[in-house]
Amino acid sequence: MSRFLRIALLSFATAFPLKALAAGDEIEVFFATCMASLPKFSNVGELAAPLGFVGSDGKNWIRGSDNLGINLVEAPDRYVCLLLSTGDHATRFTNALEEVLQEKFKDQFELKEYQGRKLYLVKVADENVIVEIVPPRGASTIVMANVRKQ
Repeated sequence: MSRFLRIALLSFATAFPLKALAAGDEIEVFFATCMASLPKFSNVGELAAPLGFVGSDGKNWIRGSDNLGINLVEAPDRYVCLLLSTGDHATRFTNALEEVLQEKFKDQFELKEYQGRKLYLVKVADENVIVEIVPPRGASTIVMANVRKQ
């Protein structure tokens, strides 16, 4: 990992300190885990453990207090980190995400619309990250971060 990337991730982690987050703080959990572990989401488990998440396979973690889940997917062309919450939280998650992006990233993110979906392009540690709220198609609302493989 380059020195610049380590410094950028450290400053990002400082902006989203690891603290005990209450139920209802899903977007903060997303930033403190998925977004703080860029570019490959390699230390998500280490960041999630102090927040009450447990996992055994290195790709899936769950927090028993509110059944919030974090999943990692490595596709052929990208890395994906998902935060899943049971129920329909799309509006609340979208509002909270936009507030955090305005507060923490100001002009370093861009809103795109694609096939009726809102996609947020965020520049973090020299990586272009696509963040999306996926409305429930089943039981869970998903906050998803995608990073293309180099």
